Amino acid sequence: MAPSNLLRSTAKSAGRITPTFPVQTRYATAINSRRSIWDFLGGNKPQDQTPKEEKQVEADQEQQKSSTETQRLDTETSTTTTTTTQSSPNIIEQVQEVEEEILSTPSPNKTAEEQAFWPADLPLPSLRQYPYTLNRGTVTSVGLMDKTVRVSYQTREWDRKVRKYYPKTVTYLVHDPRNSLRQGDVIEFSSGAPRAPRVRHVVERIISPFGVAVEDRPAVLTREEREAEMVNKRMEKLVRKAGKVAAEEGVDVEKATRRVVESKEHIGRIRALVIERAAAEAQTNA
Repeated sequence: MAPSNLLRSTAKSAGRITPTFPVQTRYATAINSRRSIWDFLGGNKPQDQTPKEEKQVEADQEQQKSSTETQRLDTETSTTTTTTTQSSPNIIEQVQEVEEEILSTPSPNKTAEEQAFWPADLPLPSLRQYPYTLNRGTVTSVGLMDKTVRVSYQTREWDRKVRKYYPKTVTYLVHDPRNSLRQGDVIEFSSGAPRAPRVRHVVERIISPFGVAVEDRPAVLTREEREAEMVNKRMEKLVRKAGKVAAEEGVDVEKATRRVVESKEHIGRIRALVIERAAAEAQTNA
């Protein structure tokens, strides 16, 4: 830049005057005082909407209203309590009368399904017997499935190449009928009747409990109790089916029950062969 231009720029900057404004303008004071600009320009001063005396009168009126409402609610509650105390014995008497009428009235004719029963001369339904082995393991997971726990079983595996045993951990899903197992328990479980596609073992007893004592848990079912429960379930199922058959075909309930039980009775292959041979021998001897 030329020296002349530098001199001109410095002269202009020296002759420039910076205006001085007040710190707070009239408009800013109006905003800070929460007054509208139109009231400010018109010269109207802010006034309270209601004087102090009117405010006191309104407060007294509100207190009177609240007191009257509380008195009214107290009277209503007292009247309701008296009516309920008076009507409660009447309601109890009415309920008792209705129960007596229901018990005294003869029951309507039951359907064939409700009349179905297990004949006394019929033997109990047989269960298929599975060979089983007893193993010991530790419960590693509880609560993810209903009546099923995860158990780790420690065993050994023979390596034919090295010709040596190596430790191996196998995980089983074990059936727990009463949800009596806890994580960390050492139990004895057995293989047997399948409960699900992946559940083929059932707990037999708790060897060493972890955490909660055995007395504070539901009892573990024995093999006899489990078999009795399965027999009862099978009986109920066959009776329901016999009732449906009797209702559909219009046959006697007892006859339908006998027919269904005979058709659903499980007979093994060897037992069936023995029965056939015995029947054939009886016919030849006759």
